[in-house]
Amino acid sequence: MNKKILIGSIITICILIGVSSTSALVVNNRPPDKPIITGPLKVKPGDYDWRFNAKDPEGDNVSYEIKWGDGTQEGWIGPFESNISIVFNHTYYDIGYVGIRARAKDVYGAIGNWSSIIVRI
Repeated sequence: MNKKILIGSIITICILIGVSSTSALVVNNRPPDKPIITGPLKVKPGDYDWRFNAKDPEGDNVSYEIKWGDGTQEGWIGPFESNISIVFNHTYYDIGYVGIRARAKDVYGAIGNWSSIIVRI
């Protein structure tokens, strides 16, 4: 009888905190490191590739959010494997300086810090 009460109590607690038998409870999930952005720093107006690489401390897959500095941005794209360079392409039309910013989010929702580079067009 005590076993049934104990098991029932555990099931009740799990239901109250929103954990089911198909859920995983993630403890101590840390956000990904800020992405390393590599690519050209001085370009003419046109179409170019930049590489983004973020490492998650637990090795979780990551998605990227990118702001291109010209008023356009990419929402969360991914997920991709952690610590693998992913190439994104963007076209610039106007001359000037832009700051490309990016951050990464792991599959459990932990969001890392922004990183940035300055590109002269």
